[in-house]
Amino acid sequence: NLSSSGIGSVGTTIRTSENALAPESSVRVLTAIDARSESTGEPSSESRGWAVAAHLLPLIGLFLIGPLIVWLIKREEDPFVEEHSREALNFQISILIYGIIMVITIIGLILLIPLAIFAFVAEVVAAIKAANGDKFRYPLTIRLVRP
Repeated sequence: NLSSSGIGSVGTTIRTSENALAPESSVRVLTAIDARSESTGEPSSESRGWAVAAHLLPLIGLFLIGPLIVWLIKREEDPFVEEHSREALNFQISILIYGIIMVITIIGLILLIPLAIFAFVAEVVAAIKAANGDKFRYPLTIRLVRP
């Protein structure tokens, strides 16, 4: 007898409004809260992917540009990606400064190859740490870009 009363029509209205919200609920907007898994507090796989990209983009020739683009896109949305991309950007700036100093000083030319090897190894280690959801700080980095 509830369906003949006003209560039944309210129930129908509620079901209708739930159905109307279904398409919106399937769209997920990534926010700083969503960037971490609810159960473990670990960075999401998307966050880890962006952080890994920030560390590896310099290896394909996007030295300063790669980490800078990731940092500019994700710095407001995801603290994990912001931290990793900022660290990668600072490292690239530092390597550039060290390289310029080495080119200016004749004796420093000898150290360019070890500097390149060091940068390669550090970037790979940073990418592995980011993929595992860990924090990483590059050694010998001048931190010019701050949070």
